[in-house]
Amino acid sequence: MSGDLCLDAGKASAVRLIEQAHRSLDFLQAIEKTIDCLAANTKIIEFLNDEIHAFIDELPADKPLDPAGQASALLGKAAGSAMRIYEDAIGRRQNARMDHRLTDEDGVEEAYSGLIAAAADLHNMLEGLRAAVETSDALKEPPIGGYGNAKELFDALDS
Repeated sequence: MSGDLCLDAGKASAVRLIEQAHRSLDFLQAIEKTIDCLAANTKIIEFLNDEIHAFIDELPADKPLDPAGQASALLGKAAGSAMRIYEDAIGRRQNARMDHRLTDEDGVEEAYSGLIAAAADLHNMLEGLRAAVETSDALKEPPIGGYGNAKELFDALDS
């Protein structure tokens, strides 16, 4: 009887070993493909961050940049897209954390964390560019009206 238990335990152990080995090439390839895709997306976003940063540093100071406000609106939409990438990656990273088949050594969580950081930076960089454009244009607009002194301003406010 005890020999049968050992045999059954040995079979169960062998089955677990085969199942782990069968973690399979397909699953490991899916992990590798996911990490490669996340790394590529992260690199693209980091490139955009670098380009936006360089563009902000070179904004012309002598003329309005976006008098119609179209670029500002598009930058706001782009920042919204970056935020959606960020939020989606947070959800997917959480799903990866909860997947019992993945281990820390697989690197999926780390790859998502890199994408999350890059997407947050992109959002902030786009909002910074939008603010820089809007501020630059506001400073270049001629003042509307004007008051010779504080009394004239307060008199206009009271009327």
